[in-house]
Amino acid sequence: TSGIGLGIATEFAKAGYNIIFHGLESEGPIIAATIGKEYNVDTHYSSSNLLDPSEIILMIRNAVSDLGSIDVLVNNAGIQPPIGPLYQIDPLEWKHNIEVNLFGVMYWTREVLEEMVHQRKGKIVNLAGGGATSPRSNFSAYAVAKVGVARFTETIAQEVARYNIEVNAVSPGAINTKMLSEILAAKDLAGDEYDAAVKREAAGGQDPEVAAELVCFLLSDRSD
Repeated sequence: TSGIGLGIATEFAKAGYNIIFHGLESEGPIIAATIGKEYNVDTHYSSSNLLDPSEIILMIRNAVSDLGSIDVLVNNAGIQPPIGPLYQIDPLEWKHNIEVNLFGVMYWTREVLEEMVHQRKGKIVNLAGGGATSPRSNFSAYAVAKVGVARFTETIAQEVARYNIEVNAVSPGAINTKMLSEILAAKDLAGDEYDAAVKREAAGGQDPEVAAELVCFLLSDRSD
């Protein structure tokens, strides 16, 4: 319901997809309803627990009941903190980052795949990014989680290819979202990324729509 996720949902609505939003913002239901009305598509909203398999299963069952099938899944939810040198951060916060950014992707992919394997088709896109391709000092939890997402994506893609299911990952690059604000707030704890963030903010940054268009391409018939 914000940032890249909102951009992706809007692109899907433009393309005529019915959408189930997941988010935590209080205005989420209003955002979903507004997009549904603007593009004349069926939209639903859920704030279910990203890390509770029982809630995920219920949400997926409701989706199939309401919409008939699940054709695509976008694993976009993620958190960036803790920011700072490893020896200065809370290990429990580090663990929570891995749970959201990596285990969250695993839980949702696992449960949706059961439906997609049954229908012998489907497409999944996971958001990788910052740290997935190179070290990222002072962002160790986020970097490690995104490396995991990248390898998870490659591995699951091989597992389910025979069922006509495609799994891809996208590294969206430096997009100006709330994560940029977190880096600016962290200041020296963000290391060299703080100066880069200041420049990005001043320059206006990359539009989330660019990443959204790539995700929608990978989930469309055009990418077959």
